[in-house]
Amino acid sequence: MNLGPVIKLAAPLVLAGLFVTLHPPAALSADCDSYLTGLRDIRNAVKQEEYLEEAIKACPGDSRIHLKYAWIKERLRKYPESITAYEKAQSLEVTPKGYFGMGDVYMNLGEVKRAIAAYEKGLAIKEDRRARHSLELALIKSRAEEGEAITKEEFVRVMQERIGQSNAPNDATGPLLRMRILFKSDSAVLDEGSKSQLETVGEALESDELKGQKFEVVGHTDAMGDEQYNLELSKLRAEGVRDFILTNFKVTAENLGVAYFGESLPVAPNDTPYNRLRNRRVEFRLVK
Repeated sequence: MNLGPVIKLAAPLVLAGLFVTLHPPAALSADCDSYLTGLRDIRNAVKQEEYLEEAIKACPGDSRIHLKYAWIKERLRKYPESITAYEKAQSLEVTPKGYFGMGDVYMNLGEVKRAIAAYEKGLAIKEDRRARHSLELALIKSRAEEGEAITKEEFVRVMQERIGQSNAPNDATGPLLRMRILFKSDSAVLDEGSKSQLETVGEALESDELKGQKFEVVGHTDAMGDEQYNLELSKLRAEGVRDFILTNFKVTAENLGVAYFGESLPVAPNDTPYNRLRNRRVEFRLVK
């Protein structure tokens, strides 16, 4: 039996099948578009999350759907999952929006340096006013955390930030500054070098922009030593900072409260001298 014509006919069919596999028909792309269109009709964030999970199964290679999914995870405050989703979206297509989203999430996680890197990568691709503003604030916060000097104007600018915090344990967004205020070892006696930093804070608190607003001084320690001892030490240090400001500046006690958490809210593992130094911090928060 002569199979020549059959073989000749089969060859183009196989090639055609291969072409379809490598190049999905336009209808498949249109279906992915329809998922994005349908998302607009869903208002509930949990429902949006479920909807996008189905969309990802149907369109696993569509970076736009992964980007929307990452944003919904961020809205739901599922920050580690949001970062994973943003990374997946960026692996499919690098976009400034993906980097800006990662920057926002890293700020929610308290990872300021990673946030700065993400914002800078996005801005290198495309200028964006909101992302530029976020980067500038993150840079101020990073310098304060590292014990570098900030100006009165920079303190005021951070405290005028109107983005609400998520209440995540290490959230670095909103009107919050973590400062490396140093004390004598195992005491609440201020190091002389830290007094100049607190003078900047005092000048900012009595400025026209912040005068009369309520703030909180928050004390933290590392995990070295006894837990109860660290809790008491964080209290004494926060009170010491508050007392320095009340004594030297026109700030009233009712507008400057104190909170303390000891070792219970670290911003880094207590596994290296540098990380322990980061955990021994004083925070200034605008109280809503």
